Amino acid sequence: MCGINGIVDFSKSERNFNAEIKAMNNALKRRGPDHQAFVKHHHITLGHTRLSILDTHQRSHQPMQDHSGTYSIIFNGEVYNYVELKNEHLPEVPFNTHSDTEVVLEMFKKYGPDCLSHFNGMFAVCILNHSTHEVFLARDRMGIKPLYYSISDNALIFSSQLKGILSSGLIKKTLNKRALNDYLRWQSVPEPFSIIENVHVFPAGHYALFKSKWNSPKAYFSFKASTPLKSTPKQQALQNIRSLFFKAVQLRLRADVPFAAFLSGGIDSSAIVGAMSHTKKDHTHSLSVVFNENEYSEEKYAQLIAKKFETKHTNIRLQATDLLEMINPALQAMDQPSADGINTYLISKVTREKGIKMALSGLGGDELFCGYDLFVRLKKIHRLKFLFAIPRPLRVLVGKILFFKSTTAHQKLKEIAALPAYNIKAIHEILRSTFSAKDIKAFTSFTPSTPHPHNSTFNTDTHLFSEVSLLEYQQYLKHTLLRDSDVMSLAHGLEVRVPFLDHQLITYVLGLSDQLKYPTVPKKLLLESLGDMLPKEITHRKKMGFTFPWEKWIKNELKPLCEKAIDDLAKRPYFNTDALKDYFNAFINGSSNTSWARIWTLVALELWLTENQIE
Repeated sequence: MCGINGIVDFSKSERNFNAEIKAMNNALKRRGPDHQAFVKHHHITLGHTRLSILDTHQRSHQPMQDHSGTYSIIFNGEVYNYVELKNEHLPEVPFNTHSDTEVVLEMFKKYGPDCLSHFNGMFAVCILNHSTHEVFLARDRMGIKPLYYSISDNALIFSSQLKGILSSGLIKKTLNKRALNDYLRWQSVPEPFSIIENVHVFPAGHYALFKSKWNSPKAYFSFKASTPLKSTPKQQALQNIRSLFFKAVQLRLRADVPFAAFLSGGIDSSAIVGAMSHTKKDHTHSLSVVFNENEYSEEKYAQLIAKKFETKHTNIRLQATDLLEMINPALQAMDQPSADGINTYLISKVTREKGIKMALSGLGGDELFCGYDLFVRLKKIHRLKFLFAIPRPLRVLVGKILFFKSTTAHQKLKEIAALPAYNIKAIHEILRSTFSAKDIKAFTSFTPSTPHPHNSTFNTDTHLFSEVSLLEYQQYLKHTLLRDSDVMSLAHGLEVRVPFLDHQLITYVLGLSDQLKYPTVPKKLLLESLGDMLPKEITHRKKMGFTFPWEKWIKNELKPLCEKAIDDLAKRPYFNTDALKDYFNAFINGSSNTSWARIWTLVALELWLTENQIE
């Protein structure tokens, strides 16, 4: 895993951007602590910071050139099937390294942008043709690896992190008001925007090929084009899922450094550990984060899985004091404001301190196999879609009568009732929102961000769960979980791999009907495909989800920090001082209309704005 940076001067003024690229590389040195370098070719300057996972020798440092010196590549991520690609497509190439980077470069030389269809992995990549001055940029299908860009003063600036672009000194730190509004609404800034004005996110599953001017990215992958909606016999479907899942895990075990699996004791992480134990010849390493507070700790379940699969297991115990010590360094690492990121920062820190350089995570399992209650709720709402035939003014009135309470749940139901028409994406965004539109009106001078209707990818009568999975990928997973996982893990030089986001596995499961996937028990389809691999104590227990004891900590050890952050945020433009303070006090006093997640969303925002000196 690495960091990539680049500046393309379209004015071809031959201005020297070496200092800017060095500053960008330095900002990303924690992503790539093993090596830094850059290359300048006419009006194009490329920089790279390396975290060595495959072929850790100097020969695989980047920027890397091909044999002829015609091409240079900077690459962030992993293409897991590089061995197969080398053998099947490039038998004639005299490779200098054992890295996937060189395979990616040679595949591009042979197939051009079509090479992307052959890759199984997570990546952001830039390839420069020195002869034609043509630049190729691309990002993986699921958007696991980040890529930001900005066009300013007739130059393109791109980087693996927003921090990289800002470190160039070429972009002003102007707050994007729309993005701030979206953050309050959904706890993260959705693509294609970033929290900084004029800095955009390169879209997942896209590439750009350009020379003298910027060309808009083109899609090379979409689920609508690639997902077959076939009726599959159940037993065949289960066999296929098991095979694809085991293959996804096996591919992600390719590494030349010590690695482990995050093990919470939940279904997803337990399934990954089980699959690892079936494919590895030696013992699997597993790590668990545990707490003194029993209601939050899944220690006994993790120990059960570790014993069953005979892993080399390590418990990492965290307390509120650990969080307090890590607040400031975590905020320094955070690329955009997030209420989730500090969790990942702490886990990654203690994992890396154990000598682990790569870890497998269960991210994506809930989204693919209907692990959230949200799936069933949306199914129930879908069955009532005929109610949207009622004239909107009447629906609004009925909504106010039925959902009269001031709770967040009632506020969301009123918003749904007031929609112009039935639209699954709009309903999903309302249910996924952190603050209701009414709350944002009370706290700020903003007009709350509203959900945007769209055309469904799937037939929602037969594949509603597939549509919801896709919406989960495009919003909460990509904009919050994956973004935080990438930045916060790499802040410690730890690479995180996510087998459940293997595009072949996802494509297959999305093609299956709701009838096969309905979660009568959590993640039924995944469990049935695994047979009796996992014990019933794991498969039949109530879902906890990984979280710290935030509510207890905010009301006790973290209270001074949070109280000051709320006070400081209340003094900023656009915010209502009294409303914010009243909301915080209501939470401290135990109001059921508030929650720790909403409080921490506000606190994290203020701490990020202060840390990054954003006015």
